[in-house]
Amino acid sequence: MEVWDVNWKAFTLFLDCGSRWRWLSGMGGAVRLGLDLVQVDVLLRRRRLRGRIFHDLLTMESAALEAFREAQS
Repeated sequence: MEVWDVNWKAFTLFLDCGSRWRWLSGMGGAVRLGLDLVQVDVLLRRRRLRGRIFHDLLTMESAALEAFREAQS
C-alpha cells in the first residue's frame, strides 16, 4: 500500500489510535463505535498537530467503521 506524503502524518496518527476505539459489548458480541476523541485529542496536542489532520483522521475512522461492519456481516 502506498501512502502519499501529504497523508503520512494522518496515517501514522490513525495507526497510533489502534488502542483508542470505543466498544459496545453485549449478548451479540462486541462492536466498535468509533474512536475515543478525548484520547485522540491528547495525541494531537502532545504531537502539536493542528489543521486538517483531525478531519483526515475522522475520514479514516468512518472508512474503518464501514470496513469493520462489512467484515462482521
